[in-house]
Parts: sequence; structure tokens; C-alpha cells
Amino acid sequence: MDILPDLSICVIARQGGEAVRGFLHALFAEPCYVDLQVIVAVADKTLAGELGREFAEALVCEEKDLAAPDPVIYNRALQLATGRYLALVSGEVRCIPAALERLVDFMEDEPDIGLVAPRLLLPSGAVAGSARRFHSLTSFLLLDCLATTSPSVNSLRRRHFLTDWDRASSREVEWLASPFLLFRREVLADIGTLDEGFACRYGDLDYCYRARRAGWHNHFLHDAEMRLAALPEPDTGADLQVLLDGCRFLGKKWGSLLR
Repeated sequence: MDILPDLSICVIARQGGEAVRGFLHALFAEPCYVDLQVIVAVADKTLAGELGREFAEALVCEEKDLAAPDPVIYNRALQLATGRYLALVSGEVRCIPAALERLVDFMEDEPDIGLVAPRLLLPSGAVAGSARRFHSLTSFLLLDCLATTSPSVNSLRRRHFLTDWDRASSREVEWLASPFLLFRREVLADIGTLDEGFACRYGDLDYCYRARRAGWHNHFLHDAEMRLAALPEPDTGADLQVLLDGCRFLGKKWGSLLR
């Protein structure tokens, strides 16, 4: 009988060879008692060959269209994933084995938790505000579409981004807006893959919402700490696409509430 890995990590190498090499070096720098399967999506055939030779532990896949939306590429990687737990990761994240061990141990102890994300440190050393509330129409329009900075929306900003919480403790949250998102295979079986209709943003928002609707809990784990070597590339989609993606999520949210 085949022995399944504990965790399948799916990473998209969008920023070229150095970023993903940094990710893989950090991941494999120390022994890890979590049995890993690492799937790397790379657009460049030459780079894919180099990484395959340099990191024999990883499954490096040449992705024909790395310009495709993240949900499309992650779903292709998930087809190859065999782990009991699954993680969708950006190449800018620096995963250390100890943090992976804490995340998997936590999930083993908490069977009702469907998705979990670590505490992330920005390159400046500040803690990333990656745990949020689900978008409402107001928060979507004012905070994302218009990027309003007026003091009049401070209470909305505090509520949506949970700014009164210093991320020095763990807690259940709604939206894990994180470049490292781990979930159990049962969630995948329960709610399916990512919605490929999100072309620019909100694929993670939609997945967290669908998991919560299905009865799973989403959790921020403060003592599993990772860092970002660089800020993820900004969304390249047009403002119209951000608007369409937000409307897609809000339509699904309101539709589910009406049923």
C-alpha cells in the first residue's frame, strides 16, 4: 500500500528562479518530521529543468500558461497532490520546517478546523494583516475598489482588517487572505477546488467562505510563524476585473444567504 505524504505544498513561481530557489532552500534547509510532497509550477522550461536537478525532493512542473489566474494553476497542481493536507503557497513565502510541523500538529488535534494560516512577517518585520472578515458590499467598495483613506471609514477598516488584534494570539477568523493557506483533504472533497472564475483576486476569500458555509472553521495560528522575502507582486488585472471578481463573490454570498 502506498504511504501518502502528510502535506502537499503547491507553489507558483511567478517571480523567476531566485524567488522559488529561496523558497525551496528555506523549505529543505532543516529536517522536517512532516512528510512533504512539494509541487512547483514554473513557466520556463529551462528553469524547470534546473530546479528539478537542484531540488530532487520537489516535483517541478512546467506550467504552459503562468499568466493564468492563480485558481487555475493551483487546481492543476492539486490534481497531482496526494497529501492528507494541502497548502497553496506563493514563492515569496519562506517556510521553515518548525512552522509546518506546528500547522500539521494543530490540524491533527483539531478535526473541525478546515483551513489554517500561519503568522506572516513582512520584509520590514511587521506582522502581515492576513486574517480578515469577509467582504461586505461596503467594505468591498470603500476599502478595495476606492481604497478610501478617509478617517470616516476607520471603524469599517478596524472591523474588516481586525486591526485591534495584534496577531499575538491564535483565533478563529473568517477570511485567511494569506499567501500560505493550508487545508485538509476532506475540505477539498467536501467543497471542491478553487473557483477558476476569479481572474484577479478573491479566490482565497471565496474558498474560505465556501468552507465556512459547509461547516468548517478557519483559523489563524500565531505560533506558526513564517516570513515574506518580498511582497507579492501586485495584481495586474484591470480595475474592472477587480470589480467583477468582487461582484462574483458578493453574488455568491448573497445567493447562498437567500437559499
